[in-house]
Amino acid sequence: MLGNSTAKILMKSIYNEKTSVVLIIVILLPFLKANNKIVFHFYDEKYVKQEKFSHTDRSALTPSKYVKMKFNDHEHSKCIECRKYIIADKNDFLLNFKNSDTDKSDIIIYLNQKILAYKDFLYFLKILDGASEYKENFIIHDFMRFLHILDIFKFQKDKVFHRIIRILLLSTIFNRNGSHNELNSDIKICVSPSLLNIIFYEFGKIKFFGKKIFQENKSESEVKRILNQNFDLSYSPHTEFIYMNSSLVYKIKQSIKTNPEFIYSFELIFAKFTFRKIILFYDKFICEIPCSVLNILFSCVEEFCFYYWNDVFSFETITEILVSKVLRNLIFIRCRFHSFSETFFGKLRSLESIYFYDSHFKRIGFPNQFYASLNALQNYIFTEITSYENTSNLLEKSNLEPYKITCFNIDLVTKSNKDLITIHDCQPNVFKVYSYNILCFNLSIFTFYIGIINLDKIRKVNIFLNNVLIKGMMLSNSSINLNIQKLQISDSRLTDNFITNILMFPNLKKLFILKCTILFPKGKYTNNESLRKVFLSGNTFENSLYIFYFINSMPNLKSLIYIRNSSLCLFTYPDTEKFLDLKYLQKLKIIEKKMFKPSLPIISRFESLIELDIGNGYEEGSLLKFFLDKKLPFLRNLSINRFGIGIHDKQALKDCTKIQSLCFLDCKFIKISFSELFDIKKEYLIDNIFFYDNILTKNDIEFLSNLKHLKSLSFEIKTSFSFPIEWFKYNLMKIAKLQVRIEIPKDLYQELNQFKEVINSYNLKIYTY
Repeated sequence: MLGNSTAKILMKSIYNEKTSVVLIIVILLPFLKANNKIVFHFYDEKYVKQEKFSHTDRSALTPSKYVKMKFNDHEHSKCIECRKYIIADKNDFLLNFKNSDTDKSDIIIYLNQKILAYKDFLYFLKILDGASEYKENFIIHDFMRFLHILDIFKFQKDKVFHRIIRILLLSTIFNRNGSHNELNSDIKICVSPSLLNIIFYEFGKIKFFGKKIFQENKSESEVKRILNQNFDLSYSPHTEFIYMNSSLVYKIKQSIKTNPEFIYSFELIFAKFTFRKIILFYDKFICEIPCSVLNILFSCVEEFCFYYWNDVFSFETITEILVSKVLRNLIFIRCRFHSFSETFFGKLRSLESIYFYDSHFKRIGFPNQFYASLNALQNYIFTEITSYENTSNLLEKSNLEPYKITCFNIDLVTKSNKDLITIHDCQPNVFKVYSYNILCFNLSIFTFYIGIINLDKIRKVNIFLNNVLIKGMMLSNSSINLNIQKLQISDSRLTDNFITNILMFPNLKKLFILKCTILFPKGKYTNNESLRKVFLSGNTFENSLYIFYFINSMPNLKSLIYIRNSSLCLFTYPDTEKFLDLKYLQKLKIIEKKMFKPSLPIISRFESLIELDIGNGYEEGSLLKFFLDKKLPFLRNLSINRFGIGIHDKQALKDCTKIQSLCFLDCKFIKISFSELFDIKKEYLIDNIFFYDNILTKNDIEFLSNLKHLKSLSFEIKTSFSFPIEWFKYNLMKIAKLQVRIEIPKDLYQELNQFKEVINSYNLKIYTY
């Protein structure tokens, strides 16, 4: 038998050996774990066998997850004569698929060989594997073939994606000899506008276009919103346009003028693309661009949107190019022409529809139909407002006598609206014409803004009232009542009955009440589910506690602005009977009157908040208390006004890691620096910071330089620079993407000149006052 000591030694050895094995397994576990694969599954559609659905029932088929919907590739469970290509580790694939990070299993992609043949996919992989460096003998045909395949998949448009496009563009441009013979080829490809925008962007970087040229694309979403809301069109959020702003047009013109190689490179690349949908912002230099370039951009356009144009000559120049068989829709948004004629469209044989939104031209006279339409509409409104129910409810504030509403002056109405482009200015029998006009009617205490299609169909009514006592308002005409979207009342007295009437407008979206005395009704309130924005400023309340019921009767409210209203501090009541229950509120602005200090607003219930603006006279320590244990997971924009901020506020914003925009306006920092409001060990998503009346320290600058996402910094200097200029330069101005804006008094000109000389950066803008 073994002795006790021997047994102990043996057991210890076994224990240590087991422990070592466990430790080795733990250490190697991440490496031993199989990474997700990517399986490309190529199928012939005629062999696909569905377990649950017949092949003809295409609506029941599941789209291939990482292939764009328009290609109609579908998942399947059984098939014959399919081919697979497997990448054992998805990290070995250079590009990233959209939303693949959330997919913990293998990435399986189904591809119909009619859309992408197996041999073409192998070609794609070959190009992709060598896309990290310049490629010799890479010609325009290779580039187009690669892009066509690239555009089939749902890839993330990240830095790697951009870099691949840039390297292949460079390779194509500099391999000019191989591409020369293909320059006149008529073969074109149509890729998604998002990919085409990236090609434009990377081409611009190669040709030294500034980044700002490509940062002005804010109008695409506005165009789609205007068309969807006002013309009953149905552009989906995924519908994309190519947007050409004035800076891009000017840069193209200048590059053609100063660089002979530019036009060759431009034609080489972009002559191969089909531009289907374009938004063109007006620029007078458009006519100075050679017709060969304009023809590349515009000859295949199906939908053309002219945005803020005011030059008919430039428009006529482009229409000469648009004489094609594909142009279907012309769209004019907020255009101001000096002259206008339907003959402009005579050569556009394929044109189906023209849309005019809030567009004008200098009209000498106007058609009789136009005068008749305006006259009928103003009578429509006048009859409604001067009904017995309304005249008895509209009183003068001074003597409580019924308000005398005078009739419209039709000549003034016509004169103020006569320059509108309407359906009567075109030939609706040749193509469909839709004009959306915003007409203004002034009627004593009322101002009406009427959005109307083709001068006969009301789509939107905005009403403004001023300086009146309102006991009620009844609008029985459905064309007006059903289309009221905004109501603004100022310097008036509103009774409880009128407050009840407001909630009865079925499509009211925006309510503004300014400098009014409001009597809230007692009792229950009818819900208004259409209201999205309420603005209350400078008001006095009677029956003030019932404001809670009033605002809570708007369950879908998204924006609430509450500024210096008397009689009540709306956000400080802990009582469950007196708090706002707004589940969908996204924007909140609270500027309370000083008489309600030092109570802090209670906003923890608004968990959907994205934007918060709060302030006016809160003392030191308030900021920490305000954000203590606040759960606002979606908060992205924070503006802090007139707070006293001191040592009791240290790390007040330490948990606000997801905020992207941060503004300090008229805040007094006492014995504390800006950076001390944060935990410097954490990472923050802040990309925009604005300071007003604040002093930056060296620690602040160092903190700012470590914000990985910072793109814009604005601040004011009142007396002198509180930091070494060299420190500012080497910590902040080294960030290439950072735009810095500084406001400074003129009397600091000596320091200002020294600052400019040391910094010497295009990313710095200085404004004096």
